[in-house]
Amino acid sequence: MKVLKKIKQRIGLSNRQGLICPPGQPLEFHPVHGENVMLTQGNTLAARVHSFCKAVVFTHRPVRVNEKIYIRFVEKSTNWSGSIRFGFSAVDPRQLTGNLPKYACPDLTNKPGFWAKALAEKFADKDSVMYYYVTGSGDVVFGVNGEDKGVFFSGVDTRRQLWGLIDVYGNSNVIE
Repeated sequence: MKVLKKIKQRIGLSNRQGLICPPGQPLEFHPVHGENVMLTQGNTLAARVHSFCKAVVFTHRPVRVNEKIYIRFVEKSTNWSGSIRFGFSAVDPRQLTGNLPKYACPDLTNKPGFWAKALAEKFADKDSVMYYYVTGSGDVVFGVNGEDKGVFFSGVDTRRQLWGLIDVYGNSNVIE
């Protein structure tokens, strides 16, 4: 019985996560976000309104293992360089209210419970759609426009609740 319970937890089917993350509940952005972010369209659109930083956002609920997080690049700038940073947080965003740093990388990723990495600009074209998810073994896999690109980074602790984490950074001005 313990083995079955562990397997369920590894693939995201544990009762604890199932109660918090009902299947099929659409993802939105969390009301706790960086000071340069404006959320619109029912918290499904995140726009960075000033500068190139201070635009960290989270999913409004924890995500399940193997649950894909989709991001559409709505608007791009040519004033900056770089693109979004994305990954996961094992820290409930409510605990970060009023205490979000300028950047996800390295400001958050240098702390325990945060994992993120920068997306190459070539994958962040206007209207392209990327997705990412974490496997039971802690690998973060991503894809762009329906094409799987493979493991992006590893080492995420999937024994903990995880929120999607995105830094609307650089030339990526608006995401959905």
